[in-house]
Amino acid sequence: PEADGVTTVSLALEGVGPPGVGWVTDVQRTRVHGDTYHQAFTLTLGASANARIRLHRIVRERAPWLPRSTRGGVMLLHGDFSSFGSNFAPVTVEPTGTPGLAVWLADQGFDVWGFDRRWALTPADGDTSDFGDMGVVQELDDVGRALVAARAVRVATGSGADRLHLIGFSRGGVLAYAAASLDAARPPLLRQ
Repeated sequence: PEADGVTTVSLALEGVGPPGVGWVTDVQRTRVHGDTYHQAFTLTLGASANARIRLHRIVRERAPWLPRSTRGGVMLLHGDFSSFGSNFAPVTVEPTGTPGLAVWLADQGFDVWGFDRRWALTPADGDTSDFGDMGVVQELDDVGRALVAARAVRVATGSGADRLHLIGFSRGGVLAYAAASLDAARPPLLRQ
């Protein structure tokens, strides 16, 4: 049902896949405007309190969950003390907010991806027991996992298997450069 131009569909897929790693939960699809939608889901990466990232996709759709043809894909990496929504798509945080760069890119025909880093998803109980283990290596692993997941969904929904362009703001820019450097060292067929 639509209310004030926003449609939200939620689905929980807990228990799908092997225990812990790779579980997808809290799948959501929200209409931004016209045929532009925000799709989001949480990917569990391990058993610790904060071992998860929240993937976001903003894209024009031809049918529910199926994107229109795009000009290519981008992965937006947010800065510290922020999130994908606050840096790139304020309308996904507050429906009356400005659309932001992610929505503008989607309206221009791009398949826009991003993700909230682990520390941006602190649980309601405030458990930060694994924050001390977080660092650049883990963040770069998470960038790689987000890219793999985004490319898999792009293939599954008919958006193509082309590489995603990394765009970062602040700390996200540093991570984009570091991830690109690591990726360049891989054999060509394994590169993002």
